[in-house]
Amino acid sequence: MKKVLILCTGNSARSQMAEGLLRHIAGDRFEVRSAGTKPSSVRPEAIAVMKEIGIDISSQRSKHVDDFAGEAFDYVLTVCDNARESCPIYPGHGNRLHHSFEDPAALEGSEDERLTAFRRVRDQIKDYLWEFPARRIEQPGMRIEILYFEGCPNHPTALGQVREAVRQEGAIAEIVEVEVKDAATALALRFLGSPTIRVNGLDVEVSARSVRAYGLTCRTYAVGSSRTGVPPIEWIRAAVREARSSGGGGG
Repeated sequence: MKKVLILCTGNSARSQMAEGLLRHIAGDRFEVRSAGTKPSSVRPEAIAVMKEIGIDISSQRSKHVDDFAGEAFDYVLTVCDNARESCPIYPGHGNRLHHSFEDPAALEGSEDERLTAFRRVRDQIKDYLWEFPARRIEQPGMRIEILYFEGCPNHPTALGQVREAVRQEGAIAEIVEVEVKDAATALALRFLGSPTIRVNGLDVEVSARSVRAYGLTCRTYAVGSSRTGVPPIEWIRAAVREARSSGGGGG
């Protein structure tokens, strides 16, 4: 089992939520710890917003990075904004990774405003960590590509649908957003008006109505009485299930 250490300055909010999330997502694959260079205490807002999604971190405590001195980790993940200054290289680490998240504990405001900030950062960390196992585990995985052009109106919707489908299926997937730079292909995608979603190289199941242009196929999907350029989440889930049955992205 690979070992992960998640670091930030205070070990009170971001790293605590990340510890709980990664343990929930892939606790059977990773041994997860968190620490800080200037630990304080776990913020009650972090405990509250994690409880909202069914994860209890009330028993977690803030720890100093020195508590893990001499212990080797496969991955050290820094999540504090000033990680390069406040979170020094940890001795004995394998791969150091950094992803910057805003500090919700720095917000001064009403309780509702603080909770809103904690929820926003919680969800950002959750989206990042859903893809972490697929990128770091040496086993057959699932790769989902979203091909889009700059300004594609359906790109954010497609990304949200893919992430939710993976979450609902309990799968582990590497989600890759590919901005099309080739002029001819980008022109085709602009004409068709929608991104292409591929699971392990195969397009998500198409509806009966397809339009071809510039060598590409665009699908319009019937959802109720309307049509959309993004496949229904049920179709994406079906593609994820099929990929899992083929040996990729098992949860």
